[in-house]
Amino acid sequence: MEFDFLATVLLSSLSSASILLIATIGLAVVYGLMGVINLAHGEFLMVGAYSALTATQLGIPYPLAIPVAIVITMLIGAIVELLIIRRLYGRLFDTMLATWGLGMVFKERVFLRSQTF
Repeated sequence: MEFDFLATVLLSSLSSASILLIATIGLAVVYGLMGVINLAHGEFLMVGAYSALTATQLGIPYPLAIPVAIVITMLIGAIVELLIIRRLYGRLFDTMLATWGLGMVFKERVFLRSQTF
C-alpha cells in the first residue's frame, strides 16, 4: 500500500469523523439546554454548507462566505425556533416529529434546487 493512498484515507476519515463529532456535540447541547430533540440538526449543517457554497458562487471570497453562511443559518434557526419549536416545548415526541418533517423539507428543497443546474 502506498503512503499517499494511506495518508488520503486517514485524512478523509479524520475529516468525516470531525463533521460527525460536531453534529453530535451540537445535538447534545441542544437537547441538554432546551429539552428538544432536533432531528433536523444535520439538515441545518447542510443549509450552512449550501449557504457558503452559494455565497462563493456569487463572488464572495471564501473567508467571508463562512460568516455569511453562519448568519444565514442562524436566521433560519431563529425563524424555526419562533414558528415551530417554541410551541412544542415539553412535548418530546411532537418536537421530534416536527423537526423530522422540517428536515425532509430542507432536503427536498436542496434537491429541487440542485436539479435546476
